[in-house]
Amino acid sequence: MSTTELIDSLAAEPFEEAFSSGLALPGTLDPNFEDALRHVLSNPGSLVRPRLVFQMATAYGMESGDAQDLAVALEYFHTASLLFDDLPCMDNALERRGAPCTHVVFGEDGAILTALALINRAYAHSSFLSYCYQQPASLHSIKILQLRRI
Repeated sequence: MSTTELIDSLAAEPFEEAFSSGLALPGTLDPNFEDALRHVLSNPGSLVRPRLVFQMATAYGMESGDAQDLAVALEYFHTASLLFDDLPCMDNALERRGAPCTHVVFGEDGAILTALALINRAYAHSSFLSYCYQQPASLHSIKILQLRRI
């Protein structure tokens, strides 16, 4: 099976839902900030990275729920990096994933706050990995993937 066939065989739907719902939005958010978050969460892209991470993590023994959290965390980090990269001080892109860039619609401050919210949520999704740092440094990296959430 080629890499393209493998990626195509991994369903994106569960990750689309997890990407969109993994960042719970409280009712007390600033309306402009909430709209910026919804704008980003409604355009998840192809989700190739989380699908591959999920497959690798479960192949090495990580429970499905933990693997999905790790996969979504990775996608939040990646999406945040795209928001920063699109800013006028960087690439000054106008469109991303078929939609206007966040900074174009909600301003630079809205894009930066949205990226930081994604980063914070990514850390929350992957916080169970902090257990890895309590282990001896001689553990092989594959062994880390076998750890369970504590």
